[in-house]
Amino acid sequence: MQNDMSEIETSHNQKELPSGTELYGGKYIIEKKIGEGGFGITYRAVQQGLNRSVCIKEFFLAGRCVRNTQARTVQLQGISKEMFEKYREAFVREAKTLAALHHPNIVEVIDVFDENNTSYMVMPFIEGCTLQNTVEKKGPLSYSEAVNYLAQITNAVGYIHERNILHRDIKPENIMITDDYKAILIDFGSAREFEHDKTQMHTAMLTHGYAPTEQYTANSRKGSYTDIYSIGATLYFVLTGRVPLEAAARMTERMPEPRELNPNIPEEMNRTILKAMQLKAENRHQTVKDFMDDLRNIRPSELVDETIGSKSIVVVRKNKKWIWWVIAVAVAVISGLSIAIFMNVKQHQQKVEAEMRKQEKKIHELDSTYDKAIREFDFHVNRINISNDMTNPTHVIEAMDRLKEIENIEKDDLFSKTGNEYGLEKRIALYTQKIKDEKSKIVMEIEDLNSKGLGEGPFFDTLCKKEFVISRILEQISPQSVSQVKMKPSAKMDNSQK
Repeated sequence: MQNDMSEIETSHNQKELPSGTELYGGKYIIEKKIGEGGFGITYRAVQQGLNRSVCIKEFFLAGRCVRNTQARTVQLQGISKEMFEKYREAFVREAKTLAALHHPNIVEVIDVFDENNTSYMVMPFIEGCTLQNTVEKKGPLSYSEAVNYLAQITNAVGYIHERNILHRDIKPENIMITDDYKAILIDFGSAREFEHDKTQMHTAMLTHGYAPTEQYTANSRKGSYTDIYSIGATLYFVLTGRVPLEAAARMTERMPEPRELNPNIPEEMNRTILKAMQLKAENRHQTVKDFMDDLRNIRPSELVDETIGSKSIVVVRKNKKWIWWVIAVAVAVISGLSIAIFMNVKQHQQKVEAEMRKQEKKIHELDSTYDKAIREFDFHVNRINISNDMTNPTHVIEAMDRLKEIENIEKDDLFSKTGNEYGLEKRIALYTQKIKDEKSKIVMEIEDLNSKGLGEGPFFDTLCKKEFVISRILEQISPQSVSQVKMKPSAKMDNSQK
């Protein structure tokens, strides 16, 4: 009996399938685990009959799944069946998306099946290492080597864009480099269908440093330029050995240019990377072809001077020099008194123009501050919804501070001249709805755990704390003036506050 209990305890601690495990009726035999992440475990295996090495990815939620006593069947822990199935459907959708793609620089899916209460996808085993590991071992790559790899990946990205698919997670870790210097794009777990330059609802999933600003919010305009930002960021890392400053931080902080970190980077390449990584989507290359033409210097692009965290306002001033020529001629004709009149007119004109410049500057600063407040508010709202630590009120307080700032700016008489739309009421409504949706999900998980007799433990306590904080938020938000809202949830959320 003691030996039996020991075996059970060991199997629960073992997450991966053991070597020699047969899958799909003996078609595949597991050799060893080669990696794992939050959503799955990856194995090297042998395909019987063809006697070839394959890569098998098993859907296995880290921290939410355990094995049974035979270390085969996946069982749930701390997650509802409905939520697990939702994630598993996304995993199978990724496999089907890849199975429909046929490109030499895109990983191929050769099989997908359900077994052990979960799902598996099978791919050819790629001999090589990731671009991330290549740079970490060798240091920044040469210009020619970097262009070779990224040109291959860009070609693959152009292929999926033609089929209305965004990858949404292009980064050095998701690019495999084979022994014969071939670059292959992998991991389509974040891929989604899209319509170019249309506002679309996509789950906010991103890798900091490689994701553009539009990926920080679920509902935003997306297009080919979204993946192009990630390609530019990957080039930045490959040529400098340094992860780029994340887009959210770039709204208030300057990112070093690639040439500042590596003087050997050609000026043309430096410009191409910065163009691809412009914060505003409309300022980037709009298509893969645009990017490649720029990369090969066939059609060099121009950079837009983006002031950090603001819109660029170009004020067109009319050339008024001809007025002074006319007056000068008149002065030569009329009496000396006219000279004094002319000087007074000129001084008045200069005073008027100085006031105009002062007002233009204030409008520019107002526009800049407003745009920055909007971006930072969107960022903090997004962090509230995707943060694993809902007990931390930092993002809640920051979001409300930004709303107060937005309200004060919209009250300024000059705000209408900035060209911005009034967005306070809409953002309060969207913010409130997101928080209500998040509360509904958490309440459902709490009820599900209670119904299964699992209403205790760290995971359950965390859910209760999240529900408490969200309820505090909803109690204090209303369409009234934001300046009247006093949003200060306690920084200490102990168990007594559940």
